Amino acid sequence: MCLLTSCISDEVVRPVPVEPEETEAQRVDLDVLYIGAHPDDEAFDLATLGQWIETDKLRIGVVTLTRGEGGAAGAARSSGLRPFLAGLRPFLAGLRPSGGACAARGGRPGRRHAPGAVPLRHLEPGERTMKVVELGNTGQKVSQLSLGCMLMGTLTSEEESRQMLDRYLDRGGNFLDTANCYGWFLRRGSHGGESEAVLGRWLAQRGNRGQVFLATKGAAMVRTPDAHWREGDEVDWTSARRDFEGAGRETLERALEASLRRLQTDYVDLYYVHVDDRVTPLDETLEALARLVKAGKARFIGWSNVRTWRLERIRQRCAAEGWPAPVALQQQHTYLRRRQGLEHASIVDDEQLDYLREHPDLTLVAYSPILKGIYDSAEKRQGHWAMQPYLGSDSDARLAAVAAIARRLDVLPHQLVLAWLMHQRAPRVVPLVGPRTLEQLEQNLRAVSLSLSPELCAELDRTSG
Repeated sequence: MCLLTSCISDEVVRPVPVEPEETEAQRVDLDVLYIGAHPDDEAFDLATLGQWIETDKLRIGVVTLTRGEGGAAGAARSSGLRPFLAGLRPFLAGLRPSGGACAARGGRPGRRHAPGAVPLRHLEPGERTMKVVELGNTGQKVSQLSLGCMLMGTLTSEEESRQMLDRYLDRGGNFLDTANCYGWFLRRGSHGGESEAVLGRWLAQRGNRGQVFLATKGAAMVRTPDAHWREGDEVDWTSARRDFEGAGRETLERALEASLRRLQTDYVDLYYVHVDDRVTPLDETLEALARLVKAGKARFIGWSNVRTWRLERIRQRCAAEGWPAPVALQQQHTYLRRRQGLEHASIVDDEQLDYLREHPDLTLVAYSPILKGIYDSAEKRQGHWAMQPYLGSDSDARLAAVAAIARRLDVLPHQLVLAWLMHQRAPRVVPLVGPRTLEQLEQNLRAVSLSLSPELCAELDRTSG
């Protein structure tokens, strides 16, 4: 049966959000959506229709001229119709067939979304929604730009944090990232958990848990946070790293239970091992994670701050024992390339990029993609600790290229860097931004609508020094 529906509106139409209690068996997908929008309505964004198709909410989109002066004949004469249809045809032609691998098996594609998938939001005039990308080969779709919540509840007030979270969702975002240790190192006297607590209160107040893909982390909380503060409100990271609680079975179980309480939810969508723990036997960690997934407390697992050889060993043990393998790798990654000879487990290198290209079932989530704002300010780069891993002629050349191209495009350099990362396909990259203010978030979000030509991407790719 081909299910049809239609909408007639002067505003952007959207599917009705699915209520949290609705089961998968009760969900109904549309085969064809007839959109009867006024052709002069500039609020209609082709990205909306494309995202519905991309996320399997819709198989075919058909625009019908059912509104406007003089009916269909009057609408046909509308100055807004011709460019709209001209843009619609190539846009739809470029979309993948709905259903992906599911369609190859014949019959109507099955829904691949898990309960954490985001419903489409109403778009205000002039706004653009984000694209979605698949997390590994899971079928789960996440927004192309992830919002890091590390500063929420400490450097960012709870009120502004809520504004930022609302704005991110309004722009089509759904991928929220936090950790149990955020942010003991941001405020003396903190014992962590502030970020998760702010998120939990926001989720409870908004009642929107089913609209977000929620990621948190364990293993990097320190046992004695007060012991690692120096005079002058600086953290002694040398001693702090020796005090990480690690990824033992009891530690992970206790940490996730505490995270769930703060987040006011009974599950997270993605649970990372925040820092690789080489002291705890690997099988103990992997078996503990498998139990958490089986218990429904985490849907997927990920790893962060890990070397490539360890990542391969983790995947081999998971394959051998039938344990869930990581589907996300969170590492520091940006447009600048790390300097030669650098020893660093957390920053992506050529070997790790090559590994990710060969293993598309693992998505790279890139933290610190804009390096604390150094792309936008030559003065800020001078002596900044975030520049230390990248110092050298190669970075000088790349910074000059970013600055020059950003001027040509009339955008901020960091917006160009984010757009370049979101255009990467081998491997696919989901940038993770961690703005402190709503204004910074607004600047980050503008990168979503920045489209780069293949030639421009190639120009950035080949820049070296």
